[in-house]
Parts: sequence; C-alpha cells; structure tokens
Amino acid sequence: MAKGRKRDPKAIKKLKGNPGRRPLNENAPEPESLKSESFPKCPDYLTPDAKLIWARIARDLGSLNMISETDKGLLAVYCQAEALHAYACKQIKKDSRKAGGGYLMLTEKGNLVQSPWVAIMNKQALIAVKVSSEFGFSPSAREKVSVPRKPGGGTGNRLDELRKRREQRRNDRGKPDQRSES
Repeated sequence: MAKGRKRDPKAIKKLKGNPGRRPLNENAPEPESLKSESFPKCPDYLTPDAKLIWARIARDLGSLNMISETDKGLLAVYCQAEALHAYACKQIKKDSRKAGGGYLMLTEKGNLVQSPWVAIMNKQALIAVKVSSEFGFSPSAREKVSVPRKPGGGTGNRLDELRKRREQRRNDRGKPDQRSES
C-alpha cells in the first residue's frame, strides 16, 4: 500500500480550486452502472449474499473494463468479506437487547467479554477496505487508477478493439464483395 495521505477525489480538488496546482487525473475511471459488458462468472462457492454483491460490483467493473478472469478471485474475496461483515453486523444488532448491547457478552462466570461477532465484523471490514482499494471503489482510490479514454468515448481497451474488428469482419462476410462488382 502507498504511504502518506490519501489523494483527494478529483471532484473535491476542483471544488477547492486545485490548490496543489498538480494536473488532475483526467483518466480516472468513473463508474457507470447498468452497462454490464462481459465479465467473469460469479464463483459457485460464494454465499447467496456475496453473489448479490458480486452482481452489483461486477456490472460496474465490467462497464469500465476493469475486471477480467484474473481478477475473479480478488473480487470474490471482497464480496465474501462484505457479506460476512453485513452478517456480523446483523448478529450484533440482534443481540443488542442483551447485556453489552450486542458488542459484549456475559461469560458463565458473569464477566463481560467482547462478542465474537465484533472480531468477525472488524476483520471482514479490514479485508474489504484493502481489496476495495485495488479495484478503486472509493473516490480517492479511483484517482490512482487510470482508464485511458479515446476521443470517441471508448476506453482504449485492446481486447474491445479486437472484438469490434472481428464483429465488423463477420458483418462484412454477409455483404457482397465490393471489389468483385467492378
């Protein structure tokens, strides 16, 4: 992880008038939801809650061309961590009527100790935060990621260019050859 202060998001820098006068990252990704392109299939081993998180996040990452088959494991770790964090929070809330407000529990000897759900919640939050910075989920993390944009609005993804060319060739095969008519 990089040391030092986290970068301010581009929007905040603009609001402050870019006080550092450093060039802004114009290629920072800006998620556009519901533009699901092709992205890796959700792993079967994820819990149902984690699969819902996968569907939401993979759609955004796919629209930015920021996910590939190699990212599948890392994204699965994030989704499972977020799902476990939410589950632990629900368990703490459920136990909130007991002594300690859900964060503490009574032992057999009558002592108050930290609930195991608190440790699970905290550990999963740390995992989710670490992994989320790799994908640029927070505004400051997105400043570190660059998605080059073409003048026509594309992302400059070489794989997409090859797919478009292949599609164009397939479309051209169905049309009569222009050279043979002359």
